[in-house]
Amino acid sequence: MASLPVTQVKTLPDAWDYKGRPAERSKSGGWASAAMILGVEACERLTTLGIAVNLVTYLTGTMHLGNATSANTVTNFLGTSFMLCLLGGFIADTFLGRYLTIGIFATVQATKRKMELPSDPSLLFNVDDIAEGLKKMKQKLPHSKQFR
Repeated sequence: MASLPVTQVKTLPDAWDYKGRPAERSKSGGWASAAMILGVEACERLTTLGIAVNLVTYLTGTMHLGNATSANTVTNFLGTSFMLCLLGGFIADTFLGRYLTIGIFATVQATKRKMELPSDPSLLFNVDDIAEGLKKMKQKLPHSKQFR
């Protein structure tokens, strides 16, 4: 009697464990990894929605924008952030690979933050610059003449 063909391979062809050895299917992944991924994604969604709610409150309360304008600004922000994820995924899958893409974008983000920070931490938030920027911003708003 002939034996059944083996359909599962013991090691995964494109996966390695933390020591650099080929990953074994029976010892890697599974429900623990899936639960961790789902937990991280749930936390990310909650923080994104929290930022959106706080941004609407900030735009209506502090910046004195209308509800419709604030909601439109926040939806534009969320839509842009989600579309940039798709763009990054397309670039990673088509051209660079995921690790090189993550490395490049992380380097760009770290370099940008390093370039923006002043040498003296006390100059990080200059009140005069913030006040001048808010004054210019309020002058551009059509309904903000009462605040000039």
